[in-house]
Amino acid sequence: MINLSTPTEQLLQELYGEKEKAEYWHSKMYQSKCTARNTMAEYKEKIRKGCLRFVGRHSEYKSKSGNRWYSFEIINSVNNGFPLPMILQFVYYETLGSIGVFAPSWETIDPSKPAVKGATIYTSHFFLRYCERMNIPYRSLRMLQEFSLDTTSMACIPDEKRGGQDIIYRVPHKGIIKADRRKDNPAVTVMRTFISDAMLSDSDRRRYAELMEDSDGDDFIRKSRLNELVLGFHGGGDTLRGLHY
Repeated sequence: MINLSTPTEQLLQELYGEKEKAEYWHSKMYQSKCTARNTMAEYKEKIRKGCLRFVGRHSEYKSKSGNRWYSFEIINSVNNGFPLPMILQFVYYETLGSIGVFAPSWETIDPSKPAVKGATIYTSHFFLRYCERMNIPYRSLRMLQEFSLDTTSMACIPDEKRGGQDIIYRVPHKGIIKADRRKDNPAVTVMRTFISDAMLSDSDRRRYAELMEDSDGDDFIRKSRLNELVLGFHGGGDTLRGLHY
């Protein structure tokens, strides 16, 4: 079972060795044609009522090594009234008063090279501060769902003072995340703490706003921090296609 002390190589091996099994388990739970039709009818009805971003189906899977996987669907993009669900997957652990996450994520370290297999780690301290500073009363899987809805896209700003080792993620209209890359593998990012907009100085808020406005799309790495898969519904059944950011 992985934890914050797990060596990076072992961490990545376990995450990517178990990810497909968690994907399969989630798909198997909802694979019947009747279930798929009912789910799409439910999603369409929510969209008809004006709800364009919401959390859908979810599942839990425990691996042989003891890792607790949680998968859930987010519907945040609609094409002509047709839902486009995405599934987010991660390993989570619970501590007294908080929760932590290990998520497989494809990382772009060098823009001139293809993305590589990496991971994003949200420490329990990070979510403790996030809940405190955003006035969220619950620290559970429900909180992770809402956090994921708010952070499907973020702006990554490397700190050149330490050669890009320290990173700041700008969450629009929410605040910033302070993170760093593991020294032995920069494809593994550790989210350390969250600072809300209310805590930032006026100059900091202006600086981040200017950086985002000046970006032409190449200056920032915009990605979902949790692994994403698009769920396609064809003939009433579910088809999984990998889509990594």
